Amino acid sequence: MSLTTAARFADHRRPSRVGTTTTDRAELIHDAQTILDGHTCDAVGMCAGCRVMWNRLTPHPCTQASWARAVVGRLPTAETLTALGLRTA
Repeated sequence: MSLTTAARFADHRRPSRVGTTTTDRAELIHDAQTILDGHTCDAVGMCAGCRVMWNRLTPHPCTQASWARAVVGRLPTAETLTALGLRTA
């Protein structure tokens, strides 16, 4: 992961904005996916994102990757909401 990639994560230190609108869900899922893209496992099993951003040797999955994986796995997608009749196409 390059320094420019690490710079993209700097804005993830803003306050949480979990909401109920589709836009909020989409933003949250996008943020979580961005974190997952950066916090990957390196050759020795450590988190590459934590090493680049904070110079920490953290076993993968790190706390950030675990949180992001939970968000992506638990929030319903737009397709799921449409299928459940909670949103119109």
